Amino acid sequence: MENFNFHIITPVYNAESWISKCIESVKSQSHSNFKQVIVDDHSSDNTLEEAKKAIAGDDRFVLLTKNSKLGTMHGHMAAMAHAYNPESIMVHLDGDDWFSSVEVLSTLNEAYQDSNVWATYGNYETTDGTPSYCKPIPDLSKTPREYLATNWIFSQVRSFRAFLCEGLSSEDFMSTDGGFIAVADVAVFVPVLEMAGLNRVKYIDKIQMIYNRDTPNNDDKVNRSLVIAHAREVIMKKPKQLWKKER
Repeated sequence: MENFNFHIITPVYNAESWISKCIESVKSQSHSNFKQVIVDDHSSDNTLEEAKKAIAGDDRFVLLTKNSKLGTMHGHMAAMAHAYNPESIMVHLDGDDWFSSVEVLSTLNEAYQDSNVWATYGNYETTDGTPSYCKPIPDLSKTPREYLATNWIFSQVRSFRAFLCEGLSSEDFMSTDGGFIAVADVAVFVPVLEMAGLNRVKYIDKIQMIYNRDTPNNDDKVNRSLVIAHAREVIMKKPKQLWKKER
């Protein structure tokens, strides 16, 4: 069995109560071949201090900081770009969420043994009991942007083969207002799904993540109208072509 390296993308802002739990859930994984890149968005609380304590010198963790608050999307971009290996697997995990068990990366490693799997999405539980909306892809003929417009099912844990980053551009992440797209994970995953093709996307019907609904910093809590507007912008962007390069 191939032992994949997982490149874990973790943007974080003012999550002093949860960042340690996030890091510990990664550190405890039975599959130990990973790098977690944590990008702090100029937190005003003790997030950085708590992160440093949880990392405790483990060189599989990288902690990046900013001099000003630039938003979640900027954190995604910085974490993805940080010394990534095209043969790794990208995994998204916000700094105020955490893996649900020690077997999450092992499950993903098993899924990617199939060379026809280029991306995965999974299932989650919430801290407040809000039900998950994830399910298998019902219609492969629909496009990812159609799903975003009607029934977005591609939620956490999201992962994809890192070479697909080569097809992403800054334009994918920018809004018409000149700033970054607020729905950062969707802005990344929609073009990834298009480049992979939905027939190469695997749904993992296991609880893989605990989605923290208790934090006040969820984008849909901070500015729900902006999230909706930016999701519409993602829908309207030029779709990506199916990946044609040989791997």
